[in-house]
Amino acid sequence: MPIKTYPNAAHIDGNQVPTIMGVIGTLGTADTKGTALPLPIGVNASTGAMFVQDLSGASGTTNVSLVGGTLNAGTITRVEGGSMVITNGTVNVNTGSIVVTSGTIGDLDTVGTVGRVEGGSIVVTAGTTIVTTGSIVQTAGTITTGSLSSLATLGTVIRGTVVGADATAGTSNSNPVQIGGTTATGTVYGLLTDTGGRLHTSQETGTLTTGTLQNLVSGTVTVGNGTVIVSAGTTTVGVGTVTTGSLTNLATLGTVLNVDKGTITRVEGGSVVVTVGTMNVTTGSIVQTVGTMTTGSLTNIATVGTVLNVNTGTIAVVAAGSHVHTAGTLTTGTLQNLVSGTANALAAGTITAGTVRINHRNTNIGSTFGTLATAAGSAFGTLVAASGAGTAIVVTGLSIVSVSGTPDVRILVGTAITGASVLAGGALVAGAGISMPLPVPHETATNQEITYHFVGAGTAFITLKYYNTV
Repeated sequence: MPIKTYPNAAHIDGNQVPTIMGVIGTLGTADTKGTALPLPIGVNASTGAMFVQDLSGASGTTNVSLVGGTLNAGTITRVEGGSMVITNGTVNVNTGSIVVTSGTIGDLDTVGTVGRVEGGSIVVTAGTTIVTTGSIVQTAGTITTGSLSSLATLGTVIRGTVVGADATAGTSNSNPVQIGGTTATGTVYGLLTDTGGRLHTSQETGTLTTGTLQNLVSGTVTVGNGTVIVSAGTTTVGVGTVTTGSLTNLATLGTVLNVDKGTITRVEGGSVVVTVGTMNVTTGSIVQTVGTMTTGSLTNIATVGTVLNVNTGTIAVVAAGSHVHTAGTLTTGTLQNLVSGTANALAAGTITAGTVRINHRNTNIGSTFGTLATAAGSAFGTLVAASGAGTAIVVTGLSIVSVSGTPDVRILVGTAITGASVLAGGALVAGAGISMPLPVPHETATNQEITYHFVGAGTAFITLKYYNTV
């Protein structure tokens, strides 16, 4: 049984062993004179653990000076000065924060989540700062070196160079950064893209090796290899010349100096000059409203307007209008309808079918002339004056009737009284005569006259039927 003692005396157990005593006093002071009262230390009846004073309570103090040693367990509410070295284990801050007003936090092997950095700087000499969620917001200060990846919004880069792996002699990755350049003051200009990720550029010089050119306000696009494809919209060449290459599916084509190959759907104005090769129109039509086709060839033409000269080829049908053949020869083919004009000669060939109609009405207007002539001897007279240059006289009939005497009368072309110039003649007694209709009319040479001649004395009535050629 325990032995009852005074309140400030040690308790004695059944084995005559006193309990552990403590000295009543103030933290940080020593009872050097031995005047402080002792007090037994209490323990937990279930576990035997020693009870200690709760320093945060009103009866104790909130400040503890840990001069040295190791704190195996428990909670440190506040560290006023010095340093805390943790060789093993983890410092967990469940609530509140770690505030470093001055000094330096040395090496941290692993940092979980940093809620907020109010000031100062974070220097990462090795490794990577990874932000899986949330964002890094830099309101002031400067990132002097290092790299940032996967940036949603990049503010103003004051100076320096923004490059990709290729620009720093590193291994190229799938998304190298491309930069337009910097100004003299260090402003970096990047490439402009729209919300769909399409590139917009104003490239004055250099080469666009690949990609899509959305809008070219001015300048020249030279395609060394490949094709310019306009899937929607239009390609408009206001001024200048497309010197080489190919254009397909053109709505409106201005002036083309040379078309090497391809198809021209419609030519609204101007002219198409084909120096070499052939223009083939498989469907549709070529409509020439004004102007002249000076040379070249056209085949399989449905309708031809006015053709100044057909060098070679065949005109199948002239459905309307007229074909005026001023020179040359129609050597072969079919002449469907000759409304007017002259078919001078059929050099060769046969009219195999159809009807040849001869109009009994001569197209030339005929004339007749008669005169009662008397002569005492040899005498000439004129029946038809000279026809004129380029024209002739065609004689279709004549007659001579003797009225008195026995005249020798002759009708002549010109004035030669014998030979080929004599049309008719003879010595006729009174009442006798000659009547000669000519089934084959006689045509004189150009610019000739028709005369009569009396060889002897007498009187005769002379009649001549004729017409002048035009």
